[in-house]
Amino acid sequence: MAIQTKIMSSFHRLYGQTLFNVEFDMPAHFITSWWIGGGNTYVGNLIPERFDAHGLKYGKLYINNQLLDNRYTVINSSGNGLNISVKINDNNTISPTVKPNSNPLLIDDRIPSEVHHHKAYLNTSLPQPKHVKIGGWAAAITDNNILNESQIEIDYIKVYGRENKQLTLLKEKDYSTYDPENDGGLYYRYPFFPSSHDWHDPMPGSVSNGILTLHTSQNRMKVWHWWSHNYTSPSGFDYDSYKVVCKMRITGHALVQVGIDFWDQWDNVDELGVSDWHFHNNGEWQEVVFDSQDFFSSDIQIEIPLNNVWNAVSSYINPTNPELSSILGQLGDDFIIFQNLDSVYYPAGGVIELSTWDYQSGYLIKMNEEATLTLTGSYPENRILEVKS
Repeated sequence: MAIQTKIMSSFHRLYGQTLFNVEFDMPAHFITSWWIGGGNTYVGNLIPERFDAHGLKYGKLYINNQLLDNRYTVINSSGNGLNISVKINDNNTISPTVKPNSNPLLIDDRIPSEVHHHKAYLNTSLPQPKHVKIGGWAAAITDNNILNESQIEIDYIKVYGRENKQLTLLKEKDYSTYDPENDGGLYYRYPFFPSSHDWHDPMPGSVSNGILTLHTSQNRMKVWHWWSHNYTSPSGFDYDSYKVVCKMRITGHALVQVGIDFWDQWDNVDELGVSDWHFHNNGEWQEVVFDSQDFFSSDIQIEIPLNNVWNAVSSYINPTNPELSSILGQLGDDFIIFQNLDSVYYPAGGVIELSTWDYQSGYLIKMNEEATLTLTGSYPENRILEVKS
């Protein structure tokens, strides 16, 4: 049940009149007054390419009775709001205005605005020495723009650690049995998992032949959330990467995301990352996966500004081509000398004691002129640094 409110307005062009209509739904829950009036803006690089506008969440904008989608919106120059960029044609139809300097809001319109993460991400600062538990989870919601029934059938959810490319199964939940109180729950969707209301109702489901079936469209105003239960490691976690796999079949217009969490001994939780959202797959079974290794495989590019004196430099990526002749060659005659505490790279003086870049080392570099050093590479699999006394 929702309260629907329409705000009607109009604006004039040089000729005629164009109808401007905003429509939004206010979900019927007691904490939604905060949610409708507020919102979250994520800062920093923890959640890349994520933007949350403050204000109304379920706004639908119509011009001449045509619903706008994200093709018509661009992030404003300040990065804290959205501008609508629309071309109104002579026949009163509309089309997106495409400009070279436009920055479109690149999200999938099938993914609703209330979810925390519209696309996959990895928190590269996890795990930490304090973490002693790991668990995998999945969250499902139904598409409230479509009234068809939806359901999800789940075979298993498994959590792995990976070391030297070898996967180790840490925790598995199959569904020979199902406990609605402890194997999952129905959480608030509006707002999405609010931190101040982190409790849940039992998640109704039925088990047959080891398959758990959830009828997600029967409770459209909640998040259907299930998990693997925790694997405990009192000595902490030092795997190269981590993976969660949930095998499922989605029927109808529902969407699912999986992720991995770490806990400390006081049960404080930190999220390692999440997958992209997955939709129905033509009635076929599919494995929905979050794998932190996937974020290490693609090339990353970083730029290091250099002054025209001595500079202290280091890098958190492993260069694709670690040869110093290639990396420092881009600096041309502006480069003088490069060294760490043990060795020197000084080709002009005939001293080449270093030949490759080590991502676990810091360096000093001396320049004739200001320049920018560009490094291209990937996150290293081994992210443990041995620190001597």
